Amino acid sequence: AVAAVQADANNVYDLTDPANVSNSLSAMFFPGTVEQGMVAFGAESTIDASFDDVDYVGAFGDNESPTDNWATGWTFGLLEDPSCPTGTSDSGTDIDGQNVCILTGGDLTEDLTLTRGNIYELDGRLNVGIDVGADGTAAGGDPAVLNIEAGVTIFGNSGADFLVVNRGSQINAQGTATNPIIFTSEADLLGTQPNAADADGEWGGLVILGRARINRCITGSAYGTDSCEQTIEGVSNPNAVYGGSLDTDSSGTLRYVQVKFAGFEVSPGNELNGISFGGVGDGTTV
Repeated sequence: AVAAVQADANNVYDLTDPANVSNSLSAMFFPGTVEQGMVAFGAESTIDASFDDVDYVGAFGDNESPTDNWATGWTFGLLEDPSCPTGTSDSGTDIDGQNVCILTGGDLTEDLTLTRGNIYELDGRLNVGIDVGADGTAAGGDPAVLNIEAGVTIFGNSGADFLVVNRGSQINAQGTATNPIIFTSEADLLGTQPNAADADGEWGGLVILGRARINRCITGSAYGTDSCEQTIEGVSNPNAVYGGSLDTDSSGTLRYVQVKFAGFEVSPGNELNGISFGGVGDGTTV
């Protein structure tokens, strides 16, 4: 069986470390960027005309979702009705027929996956993990991973609603061209923007922090060392810190991600942006 897997150049495998095999599936069955990169087999042209050639591998295409696919409504027990994942709460409301699940601000210290079929409301400042420090040994440091499946929409309602990925933690947002991940404002989703063409500052945005070398230290430390750290603008009480000496640090992956109507001026010259990167290492994929 192993020889058969190795014989096909279209298979992705790592026999030495199975846990690290590339896999961007969402909801267990739906292809992400890795699966879409595989060459689809032409069954119709190669085997028999009774088949249909498709441009994807597996059972579902990248334009299908857990709530809208060829198996919807008749395949028993394959895909459950969308529900709010553990770590979020059900608001009891919906937007365009999708549940609204609440992402309450605070410290996220357990890995969380935002599954397709729901819309997520960001309520306050959400910290992904607790800062592990420049060298990874900070007292109280507690890393976490926020996974976001393709097709998910997350929204905020004010400048107080924003996401901080702290040092040592990761955001793994694997969208696709046809099912991007969208961060936006409540006004955008509800169609209540007075002037959508010029709208901005309707929610906070994303802040992604890493442990790579920086050249502007809080103190007089030497550039590029673990003691050379800085606080990111727009975030306080407590401050969010970035910097270190680990250039290969990974803060995760952003693929096919839209950030809309974000950014917020906390005070003159001190603002949140659509996405703020601080000391992010080259192990991060954008």
